[in-house]
Amino acid sequence: MAPRERVLLGTELVQGGKADEAVEILEPLVTELGGRLTDEEAGAANYNLACAYSRLRQFDKAGDPLTRAVNDYGVKYSVVMKDEDLEAYRMSVEFDDVANGLKGGIRSDEQYAKLRVEAKTPFRTFRLFALGGLDAGAGLGLLIILSRLASAIKGGPGAPELEETLKNLAINGTAVAVLTYFFVKDLKSGKEKLKEVEVEETLGRLQVDLGANRVVPMSRLRAQYRPVILQGDEAFLKKCIKSASSLKKDLKSKGILLIPLQDSKGLSFKRTEGLGESKGFDAAGSKLSPDGIEEEQRWVVQPRGTPEWFRWLEVQKEASQALQYSESAYVQVQLDGTVRSMGPGQPDWKELLSLPDKESFQSKVTG
Repeated sequence: MAPRERVLLGTELVQGGKADEAVEILEPLVTELGGRLTDEEAGAANYNLACAYSRLRQFDKAGDPLTRAVNDYGVKYSVVMKDEDLEAYRMSVEFDDVANGLKGGIRSDEQYAKLRVEAKTPFRTFRLFALGGLDAGAGLGLLIILSRLASAIKGGPGAPELEETLKNLAINGTAVAVLTYFFVKDLKSGKEKLKEVEVEETLGRLQVDLGANRVVPMSRLRAQYRPVILQGDEAFLKKCIKSASSLKKDLKSKGILLIPLQDSKGLSFKRTEGLGESKGFDAAGSKLSPDGIEEEQRWVVQPRGTPEWFRWLEVQKEASQALQYSESAYVQVQLDGTVRSMGPGQPDWKELLSLPDKESFQSKVTG
């Protein structure tokens, strides 16, 4: 069988869910015949081999072929982040180091934070450069006018007119004051936005348990879910989940994911029969297929490292007067990881239904 036909066969096997057979076809192609493949064939072979490893949960093997597919053969990073065959791998710890080395990926949290600030305040760098340049020019003109003013006050042959000099002084002084005001304001605004993004990135590093032995940072849920963090005692959390469950199907279409954070020590929201639901709600105790169990785990997931979660939430409470004295609270996070809303008590679940579907074009633009 020709290499191209083997690549096509391996691709069909991955698409057909026969990952183990796909590995048998694609692995020798990549390791033994890589130099004889065209760039198109090599890209497809490496990418689909990574997809097959992901389906088999052999995450330690998926990194090399995926890196070659993206960095050497032009597979888009955006494709990697959306492909369902790679979802399990994207949710794994092994993906972290690999993602930082892929073309089109973000190589550091600091770089990502700065890019997000720029996205929130477009043309800020240009404005700072323009305002700074104009301010410097006006300041230089002001110094020249001050020297002319001294000559005008002293008088004598060739001295400038005092009235005209005072008029120019007022114009330049006003220009310097106005330009400095807007420059400093823009600079402070950038620092505030950076602080806001850093808070969101701290949230992105907090861990959640998705079930099936998968513990991932919140950042891995971006572009897939709109998490709603619920904080309060057990009774409050049960009330919230019960209210949300009446609209469960519609809320899930919006990407809503519940994360209950209980005040008292020892989170009592344990999974029943492997489900993400707490005891006493929905069909606890009913038997579901493995796919059904995984689907339920994506409705209510558990926070890991609750002290870090509470520290993050305390920072939000200190910054919000509405939350400072509230015993319960919610935080709703957008698809892009930004905080859309927060407040005391539970959210208005019907209001969340006004969000666009997570697969819509509007969601891709606004989060």
